[in-house]
Amino acid sequence: MILAKTLEKFEYEVELNKGSKDGGVDIIAIKKNSSFGDERYLIQAKRYNKKIGVEPVRSLIWAHNEYKATKSCLVTTSSFTNGAWKLANKNRFQIELKDYEKLQEWLDLASK
Repeated sequence: MILAKTLEKFEYEVELNKGSKDGGVDIIAIKKNSSFGDERYLIQAKRYNKKIGVEPVRSLIWAHNEYKATKSCLVTTSSFTNGAWKLANKNRFQIELKDYEKLQEWLDLASK
């Protein structure tokens, strides 16, 4: 998975999730950080043609709390509805959204 390889380039240890009862989490990435403690980053990936609505965002918020993550990210090859952006903004210290454009920027940064 290209996202897993990207996170490894950013020095995360990556674990791929395959279960259906994982709250939609596809990747758990951990970065060892002795100064502030370990970071646990959850990634949920959606490969869609249509816009992503609020339900996947709600699911990721639940998973974020369940996994006690440092930060969580919902990534898509598409874009998000206004409702999804609003919900993510209310929870901006827990989750972030990466639409196609932001995903491409992330991949470009990792390739440097």
